[in-house]
Amino acid sequence: MKKAIIGAVLTFSSLPVLANTMSCYVDTPAYDTFTTSYCSAAIFDGPRTTSAVFRIDNPPSNIQSVIWSDSACSSSSTSCITTVRAYDPKTVTATVLKTDGTYFQVSATAEYELGF
Repeated sequence: MKKAIIGAVLTFSSLPVLANTMSCYVDTPAYDTFTTSYCSAAIFDGPRTTSAVFRIDNPPSNIQSVIWSDSACSSSSTSCITTVRAYDPKTVTATVLKTDGTYFQVSATAEYELGF
């Protein structure tokens, strides 16, 4: 019995975790890295607007299309570059339609501030 329980635990713990998430980064002169669900940046004496990059993490292979909440984003892409304004957080949502008739939604928020 003990071996059966250990085998079951090992089997379930080795299954991949399929979490649907979105990551983003605010484009700065520094080396930017994606962070899950929320990203922010402060640029000293920067412009009033900059770009934010959003991506669907680990997209499935059976995507039919993506419906983005931002009109600047393409329905044939799993990533999007859009404008974010200083002191105006921007949340982007993507509805991912899969070829098997199912879907899921992911979102992330980018925030940009001017440093003084």
